[in-house]
Amino acid sequence: MSRFHNDEVTLQLVRAKTPVDGAVHAALLVDLAPGWKTYWIDPGASGIPPTIDLSKTDGVETSRIRFPAPHRYGANETAANGYKGKAALAIALTPKSGTMIDAIDASIFMGVCKEICIPVSAKLTVPASAADDSAVAAAFAALPKPAPAGSFAVSAEAGGKALRIAVKAPAAKADGAARDAAPDLFVTATDGWFFDKPTKSAANGDTVVFNVPIVEDPGTGAKIPSKVDLVFTKGKTALEATAIPVAPES
Repeated sequence: MSRFHNDEVTLQLVRAKTPVDGAVHAALLVDLAPGWKTYWIDPGASGIPPTIDLSKTDGVETSRIRFPAPHRYGANETAANGYKGKAALAIALTPKSGTMIDAIDASIFMGVCKEICIPVSAKLTVPASAADDSAVAAAFAALPKPAPAGSFAVSAEAGGKALRIAVKAPAAKADGAARDAAPDLFVTATDGWFFDKPTKSAANGDTVVFNVPIVEDPGTGAKIPSKVDLVFTKGKTALEATAIPVAPES
């Protein structure tokens, strides 16, 4: 079964017919009932981020799951990073050498919230014969675009309680209607690091500087993460960069 439905959310697993650069592309389509939301990689102060377990899919060497740019909802203890309405998570599966990926089997777990939060679990399967190229292409097209090299500079603030992230041109210069929109920055790191909503501390020409509070660490003794992943948004413009090194405090 490739579709799950309850009163709060509909989930559908779709795949493309033709591989891209040797990888099988697929997507998890999420359609939330009015007023309900689900979450991004870092859900914020509350919520459960979606997980997709693809380990039951035969012939997979590696897999990568990518999220569209999130939105912010609520404040303080109800602050959340995530999605309302429709969203799609993009999936790329690289097959093992000399094998082909037939059916894609996915075990999905996510939290959906309105006044209350409920966990949702689903096991979905889509065979190779059931291709939906347009839906998968749309999921990948909606992902944040790669940021130009040198768009981000990340350093630790004194005491390791926050990160200082400078977003440089051309990332800070959005086009069209996005030019007047407020910039925002979403930050993730390896498991155990969580960050609060950033504050914009300065703007200098084409550079915007954010202070990003560190609210939780993995308990390993490290004061700062070694690398972070970033999604910068300004209106409908969304840019991402991965594995950006964090310079230690000076």
